[in-house]
Amino acid sequence: MNQQSNFSASWSLTTACNYKCKYCYRYTSGKLSSYEEAKGITDKLYSWGCRKLSLAGGEPMLWHSKAEVIDLIRYLKLKGIKTELITNGSYLTTSDLDNFKDVLDILTIDIDTLNNAEQVLLGRPVSHLSHALSLHHYARKSGMKIKLNTVVTSINLVSIREMCEFVKKNGYYRWKIYQYMPVVEFTEKDDSLTVSDDDFEDLRKYVEDQLNGSEVQLVIENNDQMHNSYMNITPDGIIHTNKIENKRIIKIEIGRVMDMNFKNFTANEFVDLVKFYKYHSVTEERRESCFA
Repeated sequence: MNQQSNFSASWSLTTACNYKCKYCYRYTSGKLSSYEEAKGITDKLYSWGCRKLSLAGGEPMLWHSKAEVIDLIRYLKLKGIKTELITNGSYLTTSDLDNFKDVLDILTIDIDTLNNAEQVLLGRPVSHLSHALSLHHYARKSGMKIKLNTVVTSINLVSIREMCEFVKKNGYYRWKIYQYMPVVEFTEKDDSLTVSDDDFEDLRKYVEDQLNGSEVQLVIENNDQMHNSYMNITPDGIIHTNKIENKRIIKIEIGRVMDMNFKNFTANEFVDLVKFYKYHSVTEERRESCFA
């Protein structure tokens, strides 16, 4: 396998967040990289073959300033790296979207259910759903690609089925659905949000059937697909991957981007290269990740 094949990665720009989502899997520590340090990290990732970078958090709009987030995305675009912003949307306005539309490839604002009461039970503020939908509508009219991320828990397992028609009718570019799994760092997490593998697979079959023939790129990721397959980067540029043990996510530190080479990542015992390239490869023609 060509170890320099184009791939996607995810970078948590900051651990800070104004939401308290019950299923949160963000990093809890890590010094912010400066804008110049961030450019150095992205230069190194590009030299390894990274051609898509998802900027997440925490809440990425809390990284330094909005202007520097836009500048970083512009820098990535000029290098030839496809960009995705994964945000709760609370710090975004329509004016911000006007600034993003010419440089950002994919805007992702999470919606786990169209039932506002369930959104609140999952830890989001009561205003989240209406604000997210209004941003989606404006961004879509502006010609931006909109992606949905949805985490499947015991709270929204049934209502996700009701989202299928909504997703088909509203011009979403991609819908990524994850199976919830507790993260070891968050000791307060209990198993009450967990859905069984059988229930998740039943949901997968239903959603795939409902969206069959639609233009939506559908990505449904169970816990096994999360195991040893991600390149996650902390705010200060340290690479981790996910290990699944006893139905919990354990984050495995691999090394600091600026102090290592790509072989240090690919040779790590906790990185499954077959999974990594299967789920996070990026085609040269479209610059699109299959599973990121």
